Amino acid sequence: MNKSSKFRLRHGAGTLFLLAFLFSACGEKLSDTRAAELVRLNYRQQSTLEGAGNWLLDTVQIKSIVRLKPDSLEAYRVIAIANGLYQFPLAEGSPSRYTETFLDTLQFVARKKGKSWSADDWTVTGASNE
Repeated sequence: MNKSSKFRLRHGAGTLFLLAFLFSACGEKLSDTRAAELVRLNYRQQSTLEGAGNWLLDTVQIKSIVRLKPDSLEAYRVIAIANGLYQFPLAEGSPSRYTETFLDTLQFVARKKGKSWSADDWTVTGASNE
């Protein structure tokens, strides 16, 4: 192998690596911030249901975000931990505005639809409350 073919081989491999990097960076991936917003939105929506009580989130920690299909940027499985206060609904015979702390481990699927993100397949994989 002469000098010029070694240079072309190295130069070609470098170009291929650069193109692969640029291709993987294209498109909007699901960020930790966006995933946490989806968790907060879910708890806000739960709080609007009549008789469901009120969820007051303190922190949301994203543990993992994994693409469901290796070739797609549009669907991710997310595992998150959420904690805060749960305020019981007003009900006959229950203490007025009784609250307890909660710590939930959640799993859901986030999907990109157009320019916005949605979440479905919510599962509480672990929960504790005091």
